[in-house]
Amino acid sequence: MPVFVLVCAQYGSAPQNPTGPKSPIGSTSIPRKGRPRNAVSLYYSRKGIKMHPLHHPLFIQFIIHFNEEKDYFECHEVGEEYWKSIAPKDKLHPLTGWIQLAVGMYHWRRSNYPGALRSFIRSKVKLADGGLWVEGFDQEKLIALVSGAIEDVTDRKPFSPFQLPVTSVDLIKTVQSYQAANPIAQQDPYYIMHKHRLRDRSSIINLREQRKRRNLEL
Repeated sequence: MPVFVLVCAQYGSAPQNPTGPKSPIGSTSIPRKGRPRNAVSLYYSRKGIKMHPLHHPLFIQFIIHFNEEKDYFECHEVGEEYWKSIAPKDKLHPLTGWIQLAVGMYHWRRSNYPGALRSFIRSKVKLADGGLWVEGFDQEKLIALVSGAIEDVTDRKPFSPFQLPVTSVDLIKTVQSYQAANPIAQQDPYYIMHKHRLRDRSSIINLREQRKRRNLEL
């Protein structure tokens, strides 16, 4: 597996003398206090090449799960993993807007209209002001799609999936390359629809048991 290192940069160039604590995955970053969100880990490096943060493998997976598989649960999983690696606990980070969009789609498909509405509204606010984190997408069309979803769930209309409007040629090529190297496996539609209930949770249960034992030992 290639090693991806997050690098803090702003306006396309990294600071000459980065300061501050190391990030959870080993990168350096400027102090969080007073730092604009769009200056947090703007680019990551692969073999010394600076790249846009939305080209990160986890976000590429997000796009594929959303557009090709309609697996919104996995969108949430990979989106949250990426978010925790670059902006843990920052619930206003634009990346959470993408995650909430996927959550809204998941709820809508399951006819959870109140949950979908809350998620879409929160997502729209963050993506409308997403800055760097919506580059490579038709932002106007994206916001229109989210607005349409808000209207549809408000009117209790049936689930209607849509595609994320990717416009960047480089991002499209990156997605296609990832798909070629990682073919999509067919999944049961019912399983995808109710994945939070039907997935194998043995690893999660084991982790909780380990934490309980550690707490008892303290």
